[in-house]
Amino acid sequence: IRTIELSDCDQITNKCLKWLSNNSTNLRNLDLTFCKHITNSGIYDLSLGNQEFESLILSHCSSLSDTAILCLHKSISKLKRLSIRGCVKMTDRVAFHVADNCPHLQWID
Repeated sequence: IRTIELSDCDQITNKCLKWLSNNSTNLRNLDLTFCKHITNSGIYDLSLGNQEFESLILSHCSSLSDTAILCLHKSISKLKRLSIRGCVKMTDRVAFHVADNCPHLQWID
């Protein structure tokens, strides 16, 4: 599986991200828009996999902070699309991190 669309699945939890980390090494595109139960811990678990994201949509995941993007350091070097719209706990620190670590970035929201 290279693309998983889970937007508006408001019952998705960190347990799902841990499973994805262990079972989806070819995952390139992930959409978690409005998955309100996803936390930094779940994103950390996801980062332990061997994913190389090209598109990561985390819009309106209101529990995520800067830590979520920072812990994905090894997974975002090929990132082309990123959406963190409505992630109210994220700061400018994310923008600087993405600018330094995502040379292929074409679109950010």
